[in-house]
Amino acid sequence: MLLSSGRPTPLLAWVTLFLLALPWPAVSASGQGSPPPLPPTLEVSSGAVPATLAVSSSSYTLPPSFWGTTVSAEARLLPDEAAMLNATRSHVLVWTGANAGDRVNMLNDTIITQNGTSLIWKAPPTNETQFIHLCRAISCEAILQVPGEIDDPSLAAAVVNYTEKTLGFTPAYWEIGNEPELWRYWKVPWSSWNVPPQNGSAIITPGEYAWMVHNYTAVLRTADPNLRILGIAGTGRPQPPVLTPLSAWINATVAVNGANLSGIAFHVYTAGVYGAHTLGQFYAFDTGPYSVFGRVSDARSSISNEINATCPGCPTPPVFLTELGSALSHFFFANLSRGFAGGLSMAASEAEGMDLDLPTLDVFASVFNTSNAWFALNGTPRPDFAVYAQFLSGLGSDVFPATLTPPSGPPYTGMNTSLGANLYAVATEDPSDHGRSDLLLVNQNTTTNVSLAPALPGISATPRVLLREWSARAVYGPLNSTWWVAPLTAAPVVSVLPGGLPSSWTLPPQTIAEFESYPSAGAGVSFNETGLPSAERWYLSLNGRTEETPGTNLTVILPTGTASVAPIALPLPFGSFRPNPLERMEPFPPSSVTVGSTTQDFLVPFATQWNISTSVGPPGSGWTTPPVGWANASSVVTLDEVPASGFVPGGWTGVGTGSYTGLSSQATLVVKGAIQETALFLHGFPVTVSETGLATGTPWSLSIGGATSSSTSSSLVVLEANGTFALQVGTPTGYTLSSAPSTLTVNGGPVSVSIVFAPVVATYSVRWQSVGLPGGATWFLLLNGARWNASVGTVVAALANGSYAAWVSNAGDFHPSNRSFTVEVLGGPLNLTVPFVENTYPVLVGASGLPTGASWSLQVVGLGAFTCSATCTFPLTNGTFDWLLTPPSGYASDSDHGTLTVRGTPTYLNVTFRPPPAAPSFWGQPEGWTVMGLLGGGAALGLAVLLIRWRRRPKGPERLPWEERDRASGIVAPEPRPPS
Repeated sequence: MLLSSGRPTPLLAWVTLFLLALPWPAVSASGQGSPPPLPPTLEVSSGAVPATLAVSSSSYTLPPSFWGTTVSAEARLLPDEAAMLNATRSHVLVWTGANAGDRVNMLNDTIITQNGTSLIWKAPPTNETQFIHLCRAISCEAILQVPGEIDDPSLAAAVVNYTEKTLGFTPAYWEIGNEPELWRYWKVPWSSWNVPPQNGSAIITPGEYAWMVHNYTAVLRTADPNLRILGIAGTGRPQPPVLTPLSAWINATVAVNGANLSGIAFHVYTAGVYGAHTLGQFYAFDTGPYSVFGRVSDARSSISNEINATCPGCPTPPVFLTELGSALSHFFFANLSRGFAGGLSMAASEAEGMDLDLPTLDVFASVFNTSNAWFALNGTPRPDFAVYAQFLSGLGSDVFPATLTPPSGPPYTGMNTSLGANLYAVATEDPSDHGRSDLLLVNQNTTTNVSLAPALPGISATPRVLLREWSARAVYGPLNSTWWVAPLTAAPVVSVLPGGLPSSWTLPPQTIAEFESYPSAGAGVSFNETGLPSAERWYLSLNGRTEETPGTNLTVILPTGTASVAPIALPLPFGSFRPNPLERMEPFPPSSVTVGSTTQDFLVPFATQWNISTSVGPPGSGWTTPPVGWANASSVVTLDEVPASGFVPGGWTGVGTGSYTGLSSQATLVVKGAIQETALFLHGFPVTVSETGLATGTPWSLSIGGATSSSTSSSLVVLEANGTFALQVGTPTGYTLSSAPSTLTVNGGPVSVSIVFAPVVATYSVRWQSVGLPGGATWFLLLNGARWNASVGTVVAALANGSYAAWVSNAGDFHPSNRSFTVEVLGGPLNLTVPFVENTYPVLVGASGLPTGASWSLQVVGLGAFTCSATCTFPLTNGTFDWLLTPPSGYASDSDHGTLTVRGTPTYLNVTFRPPPAAPSFWGQPEGWTVMGLLGGGAALGLAVLLIRWRRRPKGPERLPWEERDRASGIVAPEPRPPS
């Protein structure tokens, strides 16, 4: 509940002047009071007053909607507000908050505010769209307000229609205005709010308000027949004479609207009264008639009585506390409420609300300039936030009422003061978290220790227990009054008790404490962060429960077994109010931990991340993948364009350090700052590519301009923008590409392309090696008419299975011994030889001078002797040969030796024989001459034989028998012609 500073009444003006005249302590820019530099501490008794704790054996279930807060349109959302709300278990969010509900026009996102002495319209710090985004981020239930003070049901119906139809958001409940007894412009349209407001006490009576709710309900249900209305029956002020009693508002509202109401909502500020303001009195309000217990009891009684009187049989509307605070921030207890004392008071109020089984108990507010807000407008946390995030958030859904009995007097039940001030206890279980059990204790005594035996529901043994404690001492201010309560430690102290619950334990003065354990045993687990500035709060999700700490260490108790751990990022820069942060710190904890029997420590390093946002142009032309959002600094991110039907990738334009701009459909980013990438798409035209030659169902692919497409049918259709592109075809295994264009041109219309594949036949190596050739001889082989030239005497061919007709050429003066033959390839390689022999030519020797039938011999030196008659024919290779003639007996020849030269053609030799001359008579010759003649002739003959042998020239290697056969036959091999 907040009074508008722009519409003070004379009464409020006087009160304000009175308050300003008081010696208030210094207040920081955040609105949080600063304690004196050396706070004295109160005396604390050395002993402890015993109290008996009894936990009920029966329980009731608290709905998730019990935990809630107001998100004010007049405060900017914190960058980490979603995580902060989850840490407090807030499930219900109220918007626009307090009297902003009467000053915000959601149809144009404006709020009427004071500017000097006049009122102006401006954009609210948080608009409805931002609120809806936040609400959805935490899966909240919402209570939305429509303006009531201007009394314009039609505008309110337009707001409902805009919210539910245009924005697509349906809240759980609608409220009509805020605290009608504070209205000063009732029935005055916004356009006339610059006139002086109406003065005095409430200018709208409870009856008038009741009928206004009736009229609003009828009109609002024309926009949504199923919407649910909360009748706002009163304010946070608890008493007359200044304000009308709460019961009067309730009675009138229920009497007129009982059947149409889904609940009665009002506000509770336990110390929201005038008068004395000592610390003891501040705590005492939590048990008096203005406490949650007292106000809810009165409200329920009024509602029940009025329903029975005016609408018998109608369901009784439940009570909703849509604003809860420990005090009004503009009155005497503001500083106490803003500090640690306010946290203790809120813990007491929440314990009472749990005992009362309320459907919702909403704090005012998450962020605001009031004393009860968790955070000041600049984001500074208050003690209230630590109380909610680290104590109240640990309570389970099954509530076991607890009774504290002091040494004398009645048991503490939440309605009486004991031990000089207040003492609270509530126990819970959480079936959704392995049966976790908790005990919350609050000691509002300022000087008294309390000793007790803690107990946890559902736990009979003494497994390990986690204990959180936070204590404070009072600081004295002016007028001998207590103005400030300072915590002894910056944050709650967490410890693990390995022996379980103590049999006796002391709860110090001004202390909130919580015991937590698991029936199946658990163990302490500590997470230690690195990389964050000192005292920066951070979060982790452990088994789905958000935990928060402002220190470097986060210690919790977890059940034995495996516990899930999830990171929660912190937006940067710290303390900023950027609606959409571009930089953040991301924790990297283990994804899960194994909890055993001893406390374990885990490291949680934080790393800087930058926001990577993507868009497409034109809208609806495609999308990008993968989704990124955030990426580690200095990392590399690759984005791909995915076109919508009728479009093709057209490249990227990027903004930011490390961004990419270019024509590629893939963008590679080096993250060195926030990056915004726009994927561009172009209109595409169908390109039909048809193939022939592949077996049915064979997959094939092609690349056009670097973009690859594939198909298993005989054709595929791709979209391409105008232009000329390189075309590459992927050849399937077992096939070869026979025909395909290398480029493709698209010019504003469809294009058809044909490609041809051919099967790839398996081939095997077939090798022919020549034999009998001198080095350097050249030859070739014809296989089914195809020529294969020999290299270094060898022909190697890759042949498929089948029969091949082979034909071998000559090699100079050599010819193949087998010129034509057939080669059979049967699934494997072959190694073959090609024997070559030297060519021979006929030598014809003619003889004359011999009688018919006479024979004689001719010896070719080195080759052998040939027996001849009238003629003689024999083969010789090219070359020059020596020969010797042996005439027949009784004959002589003109020459008995000589040389013969063969040069690739037949060679002819003529030999003439004659009878020998008559021998001279031996007698008559001198004897000595005759003898010498014989000796000299023999010597000459021997010398001739030696000379002939010396002149013989070698003709190559020794010939094979079949070569000798061919030579003997006189057959020569002329240079052949290849077969046609």
